This record gives sequence, C-alpha cells and structure tokens, in this order.
Amino acid sequence: MVFGKSKGIKQENKIYRILKRIDTNTKKSLGSGNSKDEKGDIMFKNYLIEIKHYKRVTDGLLNKWWRKIAKEARSENRIPILIYKENRRNEVVVMRMKFKGIPMLISISFNNWLKIWR
Repeated sequence: MVFGKSKGIKQENKIYRILKRIDTNTKKSLGSGNSKDEKGDIMFKNYLIEIKHYKRVTDGLLNKWWRKIAKEARSENRIPILIYKENRRNEVVVMRMKFKGIPMLISISFNNWLKIWR
C-alpha cells in the first residue's frame, strides 16, 4: 500500500525528472512547497508548479490548490501551473489563459502540454 505523502513525493520526483531533461535550470523545492521560504514544488522556466496526487480529485480540491499556487506564483513573479493525478489516471495540467480577452482556467493532459516544450 502506498501512503498519500509518499505517493505525492513520488509524483513530484517523476515530473521533476521529466522537466529537468527539457530545461536543466529546473529546480525542485526542498520542502516540497511546505516551507515559508519556498513556494510551489517545481520552478520550470518562468512557471511555478504545484504537483498533487490524490485518490479522487474534486472541484473543491482543485479550487483550493489553484488559489494556493496562484497566490504563491504572484509573490514570486511567476506563472502558476497545477499538475494533478488521480489514481490509475494520467496527469492533468491546469493553467490560466485568456480567450478573446476573458481569463479562464484550462485543463490539458500532461503529455500534450509536454509537446509544447519538445
């Protein structure tokens, strides 16, 4: 049985290794976003990324996580990204964009998001 904390750390390490191959300047937070000095889990280019791995992700959790990473990214002058994974499903990237001037959050598969950088 894999416990929640170790499941999350395993997911953070997986995403970090993938992004580090794309940009060697990618950095992983030592405190995994839990310390006051370090925000988010991964700094990739001008993005601050929060990684989550939960059994079941609800809209309430997504909203809570997004507010947290958006606030932290603002304080670091970076663009927020949330990457989450549910058990037995693929990773999903949540990010903000504007469509016809209207700000919105979009979700895209992690694999499709990676294609932008390759």
